[in-house]
Parts: sequence; structure tokens; C-alpha cells
Amino acid sequence: MGQQRQSGIELLRLLAMFGIVLSHWGGHGSWELTPDNTNLINKVFIQLTQYFGEVGNCIFVMITGFFLASRDSMNTKGLMRVVKDVKFYAFTTWLLVVALGFVKFSITGGVLSLLPIIYSQYWFVAPFLLVLVLSPCLNKLLLAFTDKQRKWYFALLLAIELVLPLIFAKTVSSNLGAFVLFYSIGAQLRYLPELENKLMRYNKGLTIAGFGLAIASILLLDIVTPVLGFTANLSMHFIGRFSILPIIGALGLFLLFSKMNITSTIINLLAQSAFAVYLISENPNVYPWFWKRVFDNIDYFNTPYMIGVALLQCAIVFVTCITIDMLYKRLQKLIEFRHR
Repeated sequence: MGQQRQSGIELLRLLAMFGIVLSHWGGHGSWELTPDNTNLINKVFIQLTQYFGEVGNCIFVMITGFFLASRDSMNTKGLMRVVKDVKFYAFTTWLLVVALGFVKFSITGGVLSLLPIIYSQYWFVAPFLLVLVLSPCLNKLLLAFTDKQRKWYFALLLAIELVLPLIFAKTVSSNLGAFVLFYSIGAQLRYLPELENKLMRYNKGLTIAGFGLAIASILLLDIVTPVLGFTANLSMHFIGRFSILPIIGALGLFLLFSKMNITSTIINLLAQSAFAVYLISENPNVYPWFWKRVFDNIDYFNTPYMIGVALLQCAIVFVTCITIDMLYKRLQKLIEFRHR
């Protein structure tokens, strides 16, 4: 029997997806960001959920880079599995919500659901698939770099994707560029175990710094922007996708979990369904109404237990989606077994 995969990174994959679900709860509900700081703790938490989501995105791609770093050819099997899952959940979810009356039937809706990748029904999928396609080239490039070339490579990516957007400068930053950066960080940690070991001493510090600075920036800007007359959206500036703080938090968490000496069949099994949580809950035919009609973040905004309710609601979504995907995978295996 082969050695079972360590579960630390798989547990992190699950936590990353839970953070992404929290960001959907915070971003798709009826609550809107305003200068009003009456319920400041709840306000900061809803804003912080967007940081959780960006950290989760970064971790997901970073893990991919870590595991694909040793491959010199495209992971065709993994690529096709992602494509198949995206197409399955896009179309079947559309059929279900139309049948239940949540969404009106339309030819356009059917076509979009049949071709979800071409029509970018999920923002994450297209750049993620492109990174999978580019992974052999990225791996060879990273391996061929000298130390000096490697430093310039990461400095250039960081400048384009994170530093220039942070100071409102015009840049060519993009989701694909950000994903290439995340992938490269994960791959580099696999290539250079001495670097990972060196950074390991800072794992807690990086995690605390990433999340601490995110909270501090939100809180400070929430207080300052109304006084200075700036737009309330400025308070989210340092926690977005094109910011250094999500990478700091993600790197700290990755270093913490990658060295966890735990092996769990259950964790590894659940982690196989993590991506499906995104495909189901962030389906474009689901999230526009679900997070406003079922679990709306504004319902408990003026209560002291909003954070607890948010965690419970997201846990329900998380567990439900994983259960659906596990049943789907089980059905797949039964069908494949009968057609052998």
C-alpha cells in the first residue's frame, strides 16, 4: 500500500474554502458599506470576511503550485477533472433552480450554464485552468532560474500585481498574473525546502502580521475616512486581491499547516470536495438570491451574536455542499463500476 498523504495541507484547503464561503456571506448579502460606524465590530467583521476570501484564493493556488512543482508535463487528469466538475455543477444547478422556480427559464441561461468556462460564469475558474495549463512551463522556468533571476522574477510579479495597485498606479495586474504569483510561491517552497525551513520560524509571525494588519487597516480607515470625507470603500483597499496582506496571511498559514504531523483519511476525503463548495455556492444562478433570501448578512447586523450566526450559516452551506459532492462522486463510481 502507498503512503497516505499528510493531512495538514488538506485541512488548510478546507479552512481556505470555509474562508471563501465567509467572503460570499459578507459580499453577497444586503448589507452595504457606509461611513456609519454604529456597530463597528460587526462592520469590521463583514469587511474582514473579504480578506478571508482573498487569503483562501491565495492558499488554493499556492497548494496547487506546491503539489505540481515536481511535474514536467501537464496534469491532464487534474485539468479534465476540474473542467468536468465545473460543467456538471454549472448546468445541473441551473436546471435545479429553474425547476424550483428560483430562476426563470431562458435559452441564454441554458447556454451560459452549458458553457460556463467560455462565458466566465466563475471568475476563479479561467485563470486557475490557465495556471494548470502553464504549470509545466512555470516549473521549468522556476527551476532554471539563478538566485538573482529568481529574485527579479518575484520582485517584478510583486510590483505588478501588488505594489503598484496598492498605490493606485496604473498597472497590468490581472487575476492570471496574481495566480501565477501564488502558484510560483507554492512551487518555490517545494523546490527549496531550505527556504521553507528558514521561513518556518516566522510562520506564526507572518500569520499574525497578515491578519493583524488587515484588521488594523480596516478599523483605522473606517474611523478616518468619514472624517476626511473619503469614500467608505477605501477602507477595503489594503485587503483586496491585489494587495500584499492576503499573501502574508496565506504564506503564514501554509507554513503552519504544511508541517503538521497529522494523517486523517476523513480530512483527505473531505478535502477532495472542497472545490465543489465553491462551484455550488458561488454558482451565478444561486448566489444572487441565496445570500439575500436565505442567509442574509443584514438580518443580524444589529445584534451582538451576528458573528456566531455567520459562522453557523456558512458551516451549514459548507457541510451541505461537501455532502452533495461526496454523493455525486459516489454515484460516479457506481456508474463507472457498472459499465466496466
